[in-house]
Amino acid sequence: MWTKNGVILKGYDPVAYFKQNQPVKGSPKYSSKYAGAIYHFASEEDKAEFDNAPAKYVPQYGGFCANSMSKDKFADIDPNQFLIYKGKLYVCSSAASLKTFRAKPDLNIQAADKYWEFYQPQSNPGFRRYFGN
Repeated sequence: MWTKNGVILKGYDPVAYFKQNQPVKGSPKYSSKYAGAIYHFASEEDKAEFDNAPAKYVPQYGGFCANSMSKDKFADIDPNQFLIYKGKLYVCSSAASLKTFRAKPDLNIQAADKYWEFYQPQSNPGFRRYFGN
């Protein structure tokens, strides 16, 4: 989830979730922009790691709650409620939400992926031409 100033994950370091298996607050001193969002990092090292392979570290579903997305809903997150599953970062809105999401991760990811795809901009040029965009 993005803040009003475009910062994703409420300013937490996405690389730290993978390297330290815990949320670590980032600093605006170490920041990068990727896919329209601003990411903060706890160190120059984490920033460099992100800059080398950003897609590896971005949270799924634009940083919105993964469990809510599996139900076709958008919800804010608690950066402390996360899951690294099959090399991807999923964040949830609460401990209860994370517990539900974690109970059947493959089914929940399949549902969330389907709903998230609906919200992505169309890249097919024919689609734009047809709808006049």
